[in-house]
Amino acid sequence: MNVRIWTIIALLLLHPAAIIMADSSSSNGASQTQTKAFVIVVSRSGFNGTASRFVIEVNQGDKVRLTFVYGDWDLSQDNPHVITIDGYNVVSSKLRRTTPNSTVEFVAGQSGDFRMHCSLPCLGMENLQEGLLRVNVGSGAGLTKTSTFITHVEVHPPNVLHIVANVVDENGLPVAGVTVGFDVNTTLGLMEVGTNITSADGVADYQYALPSTLERGIEVLFRGSGHYEPSNATEAFLPIVSPSSSAIVPPYVSGQNPMIDLRLVGVEPIPAAVIVSLVILVVGSVWMVYIYAIKQIVGIRADSKRRAEGGQEMH
Repeated sequence: MNVRIWTIIALLLLHPAAIIMADSSSSNGASQTQTKAFVIVVSRSGFNGTASRFVIEVNQGDKVRLTFVYGDWDLSQDNPHVITIDGYNVVSSKLRRTTPNSTVEFVAGQSGDFRMHCSLPCLGMENLQEGLLRVNVGSGAGLTKTSTFITHVEVHPPNVLHIVANVVDENGLPVAGVTVGFDVNTTLGLMEVGTNITSADGVADYQYALPSTLERGIEVLFRGSGHYEPSNATEAFLPIVSPSSSAIVPPYVSGQNPMIDLRLVGVEPIPAAVIVSLVILVVGSVWMVYIYAIKQIVGIRADSKRRAEGGQEMH
């Protein structure tokens, strides 16, 4: 029995209406939040049997329910899968013969295209990399605006950067339990260095060891989660020119001291007088070696000449 037949059987075992889309609305008739449900069969042939681009399309603010179904029943061995949606921190449980279904639910708070793929090495993994969650920009109904602030930045020797951020909603209340990303803008471009989860006070922090590349700034990014809209904050750095001391850069509150001079972080530079003295010492040592070698050569020749003259006198 081929993959197509098993796929059809798996789909028929679930509610037929959910295969396409199931919409439900709140009963108050006001700003209604749509719930969209999809069933996706995952097999070595791809999502719902196709290895080409597979797109799920929803609107911003929709509640999304995805049910992933294991579809490799025709194989003689198990072929587990784990489906991940980048940007939403959505990860399914492991799909396999003993646990063939996995359902995830979330609110599409951030608009854009988000990659959906199998993140577990498996047979046919190359056919499970083209999934896409497309979230169209909505009217904003049902979504709560947020603000992200960088409240504290401190640099500790040797070049360890400590960033503290705070996420609050439109009423100033903390947004707890959401993922915040910490990006560093370097000469090589924007680079994500890590993430953390906000506390009950909406606070998340991260420590990062500054590399040798010149840092130009940091960005803290909340990509949206649940009914919260995304927000971000940035801070700028002065480029590192020449480290001049090992002093700790004082902590500061964002907005009061928008620029951090990272030239204050590092080792003491070598004074010019010391460098000149070292050069003179090295050059002088080389010349002393040359002079010593020349004296030795002259002495050897003189000694040889004396011996030759003494031999002639004996004859």
